[in-house]
Amino acid sequence: MPSLHALCLVALCIPTAARPQDAQRAPAVEIARVDLEAHVRFLASDELRGRDTGSEELNRAARYLADVLRRGGVEPAGDGDGFLQAVPLVREIRSEPPAMTLFDDAGVEKAVEYGADFTLLGGGVAPREGLRVVIVRGEDELPAEPDEGAALYVATRYSTGMKWIASAGYESGEGFGALLFPGSSRPGRSRFRPGVGRPRLDEAGAVSSPPRVRVNGDLRARFQSGHFAKLDLSPNVELERVETYNVIGRVSGEGEDVIVFSAHYDHIGAGEPDPDNPERDVIRNGADDDASGTACVLELARAFARGPKPAHTLLFLLATAEEKGLLGTHYYLDHPPVPLARTLCNLNFEMIGRPDSQAGGAGRLWLTGHERTNLHEAFVEAGIPIGPDVRPEQNFFQRSDNFAFALRGIVAQTLSTYNLHTDYHRVTDEADTLDYEHMETCARAAYAASRLLADGVIVPEWNEGMNPARR
Repeated sequence: MPSLHALCLVALCIPTAARPQDAQRAPAVEIARVDLEAHVRFLASDELRGRDTGSEELNRAARYLADVLRRGGVEPAGDGDGFLQAVPLVREIRSEPPAMTLFDDAGVEKAVEYGADFTLLGGGVAPREGLRVVIVRGEDELPAEPDEGAALYVATRYSTGMKWIASAGYESGEGFGALLFPGSSRPGRSRFRPGVGRPRLDEAGAVSSPPRVRVNGDLRARFQSGHFAKLDLSPNVELERVETYNVIGRVSGEGEDVIVFSAHYDHIGAGEPDPDNPERDVIRNGADDDASGTACVLELARAFARGPKPAHTLLFLLATAEEKGLLGTHYYLDHPPVPLARTLCNLNFEMIGRPDSQAGGAGRLWLTGHERTNLHEAFVEAGIPIGPDVRPEQNFFQRSDNFAFALRGIVAQTLSTYNLHTDYHRVTDEADTLDYEHMETCARAAYAASRLLADGVIVPEWNEGMNPARR
C-alpha cells in the first residue's frame, strides 16, 4: 500500500456555483486518486476478511479510519476524546430449542413443542419459572404496576399489544416475567435451527426485557379461554456482546448547525472454507460496497480540515453494521455528538467505484431520491456532474444509511455510481475491479457539492409531500 505521506496531490477546481461569489470563496483543495486507492486497497484487502460486523478485522478498520482522520487534522467526535463511538450490539447463540411447560389450576403439566405450538419472538434470555398467567383482553386491563411474577397473555395481535404496553409506560414490557400473544389458529411449521443470530442493538434491554412469545393452534385457544394458570419458560438462548464502532470526525464551522457526510465501512465477511478446494476464494472484500464510499468521505474530511472554515459544522460519520440493518446509523441518531435538531442534512456515499453508463459514464454521480429534495436541482444549476436516479424501481433511496436520517425528517440522500454490476456482495468485489480515475473525479465533484452545503449556499429542503417522516 502506498505511503499517504509520499503522495503527489492534485488540486481540485470547483465548478461555477449557483452564486459565483460563493464559489470563488472556496480555494482549490487536494483530492487525489492515490489516496482514494490506498484506502480502498487497505479496507478491501484479504487481511480484513470482508469486514464483518463484530470481527476484529472490522475493528482494525475502525482504528485505521480514526488514524487517517487524526493525521488529516480532523477533530474527534466519538466517545470521550476519541474518534470511536461504541455501538452496543448483541447476537443470540442457540444450541437447543426454547422450552415451555404449562400448568392448569390443578397443577397438571403440559409440555409444548417449539415451532408447532409456540415461537420465541425475542426479549430476555433468562429462564422464568412459576409465572402466573394474566389474560389482558383490552388496553384497560393491563396491570397498574409491573409484576416480575406475571406472564401477560395479551389477546390481540403482536403490534397492537406492544403499542398497548408502550402506552402504559412499560417500554418493551420491562418489569413483567413474559409477554405472550396469539398467533395462527393452526399449528406453526417453523423448525428450530441451531446457530448464531443476526446482531441487533442492545437498546431495548435485550437482557432485562421479558421474553416475547407467540402461541399457535390448540394452545392459542386454551390461552384465550384462561385454561392455564402458570408456566415455565426457558428461551435457551445465550447473548454474546458484539464489539463494534462508528468512527466520527468533526470540522468545526462558524455556526452550530450541522451537515453530516457518511458512508458505511462494514461489509458481509467471508464464507466457509471449502475443504475440497482450500485455494477457493471465500472473502467478500467489499471494495465497491462500500470501501469506495468510505474512501471518499475520508478524503472529504481531510479536504475540509485543510480548507477554509465552513459556515456549518461538519460531521463525518463512518458507520458500522449497515449490512445488518443500518444499526450503526440508528445508534448514532439516538446518540448524536451534536443535538439532532441542529442537523440540516445528511449526504451519504455508497458504491462510487465504477462508472455507470446510464448515469453518463465515468466521473458522473447520481443522487438517490433526486425528486424528493431541492439538492439535485441545485447541484445541476451549479454545474456539478450529478444526475438523477435512473433506476427508481430499485428503491435505492431506502437502501442505505441516508434512509435512517430521512425517517427522522432530516434531508438525506445518497450519492452513488452503482451500475448493478454482478460483483455485488460476492467475492469478486475486489480492489482491482475499481476505476480510481473515475473515483477521483467523483470525489472532486462530491467536494464541490459538499462545499455548497457546508457554506450555506444551498439550504436543504424537502420537496412538498416527499418527507418520509411525515407520512
